Amino acid sequence: ELVQSNEEIQKLVAFEGTFEVLFQIIKKEGSGDGRDDQAIVVLDCLALLAILLKGNVLNQNYFRETDCMQYIAPLITVTGSDLWFLTEKKMQCLAASLNLIECLVQSTNSSTVSNQQVLRKLGIPQKVLQLGLSRVNSVLIRSRALRTLAGLLHAQPENHYLLATTSMTVGTDQSTQPKMPLTPSKALLQSCTADQPALSRLLRVTLSSTSYFERSSALRAFGSYLFQNADGQLALVSTLTPVPVDDSAQLDTLPIGRQLIAAMMHYQDDPLRAWFSSLLLSYMVRDNEEAQNFLLKIPFDLPTDEGNLVLLRERLRSLLSLLIQDKSVQPIAVVGYLRFACLWISHCPRAVEYFYEDPTTISFLVEAIIQPTGDLHIRGLCALFFALSFLHTDDPKLKNTLHGLISHRIGTDKFSEKLRELRKSMAFMAAEQGNEPEKQEIAVDETSFDQLDRSVLFYDYGFTLFFKEVYDETLREIKYSGQQQSPLKQIHRSSQKTNQRQADEIKQLKKQLDIQAKELEIYKLQTRNFQQQVDTLKSLPSSPARGLALNEDAQSSPSSSPSGSAAGPPPGRSAREADLEREVLELRLALETRNEQQKATASADHELQQQYDSMVRSYALLESALQQKTAELAQAKTQAQSHSGGSLRGVASPEGESGSGSGSEALLAELEQLRVRNDQLSHEKRSLESRAREEKEHLLRQLAAAHAQVQAQAARAEAGQMGSAAVGSISLEELATLRAELEAARHANAELQQKLTTANQEYTSLEAEQEELLVCLATTELENSTLKAKLQQEV
Repeated sequence: ELVQSNEEIQKLVAFEGTFEVLFQIIKKEGSGDGRDDQAIVVLDCLALLAILLKGNVLNQNYFRETDCMQYIAPLITVTGSDLWFLTEKKMQCLAASLNLIECLVQSTNSSTVSNQQVLRKLGIPQKVLQLGLSRVNSVLIRSRALRTLAGLLHAQPENHYLLATTSMTVGTDQSTQPKMPLTPSKALLQSCTADQPALSRLLRVTLSSTSYFERSSALRAFGSYLFQNADGQLALVSTLTPVPVDDSAQLDTLPIGRQLIAAMMHYQDDPLRAWFSSLLLSYMVRDNEEAQNFLLKIPFDLPTDEGNLVLLRERLRSLLSLLIQDKSVQPIAVVGYLRFACLWISHCPRAVEYFYEDPTTISFLVEAIIQPTGDLHIRGLCALFFALSFLHTDDPKLKNTLHGLISHRIGTDKFSEKLRELRKSMAFMAAEQGNEPEKQEIAVDETSFDQLDRSVLFYDYGFTLFFKEVYDETLREIKYSGQQQSPLKQIHRSSQKTNQRQADEIKQLKKQLDIQAKELEIYKLQTRNFQQQVDTLKSLPSSPARGLALNEDAQSSPSSSPSGSAAGPPPGRSAREADLEREVLELRLALETRNEQQKATASADHELQQQYDSMVRSYALLESALQQKTAELAQAKTQAQSHSGGSLRGVASPEGESGSGSGSEALLAELEQLRVRNDQLSHEKRSLESRAREEKEHLLRQLAAAHAQVQAQAARAEAGQMGSAAVGSISLEELATLRAELEAARHANAELQQKLTTANQEYTSLEAEQEELLVCLATTELENSTLKAKLQQEV
């Protein structure tokens, strides 16, 4: 309870050697294989380890640097008897050990990549893969192992290759062991025989398991495998190509892609299986334009004797129409397919144009959107598909058609309302907050899904981010599309683009600062590790002055290269000393590299300042244009007065003089009011621009100050590290001081990011007010022109 929510106490506890002590206790108590009373102690130790490591990057770095990860492998090792029967305590220990690995590979951790690499070297992914895809007699353990496997696979190319090349040997005794290696192409095309590819086994669990918890965990692992894995996506998309099979062939013997297509086409038989297949297909084409375009060329079946060839895209387009118009289809199958279709056409103009080659596509999509009854998720996803088509088509004619339908046939307000309904639904908000179904209390041994509210399955956190991005972009594009912009608006839009580009570059600069801070922390850890090694050498009884000699060598040869030291240790020196010297040189090279990165950051700062100056010049042009319009208004008033005076003097009738004079005076009075209003608007506009410039300059000064602070701290840390490499000693107090300074810099950076967010929000509000002023100015110009015409007619 003491360390549960206090990160500082967690650090103090961890750096007192708690990790090593806990693992010694676990080993003494039998690592979970002993008696029940021993297993309780092991569970308490694992729970404390998870508390110390979860979300605490410094503790995770210390855990990794002290080689404590090597103690995890024995905790998740199972024997042949465990595959048949697991005791309750053994199952709890396995679940707690898998939870410990999950804490180390969470996608939100900055140290996840380093943790994944160390775990891979220790063989942890193979053991987790065995637990997840074997016949372990526990759905809970298999499901937890698959969720842990998803964290190990996330954005990790080495582990992607491991899964793609691993085969699972499924024997008659229902035992499963990883077997290496296979080439990725053979692993994808190999059928489900005794040596089954791990990917095929993972697909089988996703589509056929009787536990929702296990199926969703397998789906997550599949998604992590395909995340940032373009080669894996293309390899799986290629398995959609038809292959010759016997009529008696089982579905499980088909390649992965053909199994997915078959499951999606038989949506009436098993809607949930079709939903899982649709999501897997969406992962295969997500953010991969090459895979999206390749899907357009794949045939649905082998050519017949008559030479007829039906493409897969034709069946998929027909399936879209069929699913939306058939009211008897369960919503989960329709939602799954619409999610796949939306990710397919995203940033793929060729796919958009193909869907709309059939004129009926527009009609049934519009009908699905405007219908007052029906499932709100289907209506909202149809609107999302329509919005993506409008955003990502390169055909101007199709874009204008879709814009007209949204603006007039559907109505902009009604169209945005359908999207908002989906965004405010309970299923969407639950996924938006990260409350995915597998995190809820669902019976993992459930054999029927009838009692499960399937609407909770519709979305995940990644899809909610995608939806919100498309939602905001669609509303902006619909608002500006089709409008003929005046020169003032063109300048304004150009200024907006410049501001957006500048904001993006500021974000990039902040990312670089964060990376440098992380590198600085890594260098400190390396320095501490090196200091421990030097102290160990000094304490050796055989050569008490060995550490001193090493430091003298490091000082005498600062310019030596790693390649030179690799040739072998000089006479009188051990290989260990040579290795330590190489580590010192590598650390120096890393510091030089970071200095170069800091120079590049300074160059980026200069470029950012130049772009800001360009933005100021754009504002000056806008102000000049406003002044020009004001001058034209004054000139129009002068001309109106001169015309009015000449006409009145030439009129002979007293009645005519009186009537004409009073009409002209009224028009001139109204014109004077418009001029005053225009002056007020111009003054407000200049005031808003001045506030925006001041906010921007203040923000840039704060950012520069924070950058300078980080650079100064990095320089102090570098000086401290070089000093430790030279003299071989550094105190724990100095390390604590450096760590405190780094924490202060991070805190200042977080405050700066918060201020930047607030300033951006205020700046957005100012831009909205500026746009309103421009609209008012345009209205004033129109009224001015109308009054001039009326005045000329009176004259």
